[in-house]
Amino acid sequence: MSCETCYLRDLCALALVDRAWDRAVRPVLYGRIYIVGNDSTTSAKKFKMKSGVRLKLLRRTLRERRALAQLVREIKVPRLQPEGQMENPKTIDLVASLVMASISNLFLHLKDLSRFTLVQESSPEVAAGDLVFQPVVASLRLQHLHWDILVPGSANQNLASSIQAGGFPNLRTIRAPSDHDGLLQSVCRPRAQIVQASDKYSKAYRAGVDGTPGSLGRTLFAARKLAQQRIENARASPRFRVIIEEEGVVQEAYDIPGYMGTVGSQIAYNLDSDAQGSDSALVDFPDLLSGIKEVAPRDGCTGMWNASHPAGRFF
Repeated sequence: MSCETCYLRDLCALALVDRAWDRAVRPVLYGRIYIVGNDSTTSAKKFKMKSGVRLKLLRRTLRERRALAQLVREIKVPRLQPEGQMENPKTIDLVASLVMASISNLFLHLKDLSRFTLVQESSPEVAAGDLVFQPVVASLRLQHLHWDILVPGSANQNLASSIQAGGFPNLRTIRAPSDHDGLLQSVCRPRAQIVQASDKYSKAYRAGVDGTPGSLGRTLFAARKLAQQRIENARASPRFRVIIEEEGVVQEAYDIPGYMGTVGSQIAYNLDSDAQGSDSALVDFPDLLSGIKEVAPRDGCTGMWNASHPAGRFF
């Protein structure tokens, strides 16, 4: 049996025979993409990269040919750094952006997808000079989206632009704890208030989180506080002025306060936790154990677990 590289090379050769072979081979060729071993020295010199040349070329192909990106189900990449060394952030971004090139079409292919959660440290970036077509990501059926990218980047802007471009016609809720600049809040339905009365009892509040963009650490208190600040700042600046005149003389003038969001949007901006009273958006293991006394392993089974039930008394 040939190795993955030889197998893919054979598939490429078959795809070049004629259009019929190309149509037959394409789903197999792009369904499971395995990139094995190091890039060739010639390619590395040509693109002036130590590693990741094939990843960059693949990303360009998937972005330019959306039909091919729709076929991708699995991507396996080689180790791009010597073992024992930490991965280069640029390399991580390259891999993440490759996944993002296939995620706008993953959504489209999952016809019944109604909820989706993305939690990631770094923001996948579009390489300089690459063309970006809107919507970058899209889903016809998605209703609830949890989108949490801790380090600011272009991903939030791409998602906001995709929403404005009509990429999510059935989306009803966005929860974005790391919405640093309010880009996602701005495309959602305006809210008068988003902070909660219980926020003053939050662990983040006691720790002195100030709600500035740099302090966002996936705590909902900080996210709600910053979102409320945007609401208050927008409200402080009048958006419209209504002037009532009578015979050319101004009788009254009213300022209509501004707002944060998009009037008419069907999307609610949600910063509530899945676990009541938690600072984290998603349910974590400690939330599942809340209020439950865990038995120490050394106690083992005492044989008395059902002794209180009449049917469980054997003696």
